[in-house]
Amino acid sequence: MAGGNGLAIGLMVIGFVILFLVPLAFLTTLFNVP
Repeated sequence: MAGGNGLAIGLMVIGFVILFLVPLAFLTTLFNVP
């Protein structure tokens, strides 16, 4: 069960990183366009 919990936590962390980086990358590209 420890491996499964670690995998779930890893997927949650990856999900949070994607949810944080996608809007950040979108805003940077939006502001970089003149």
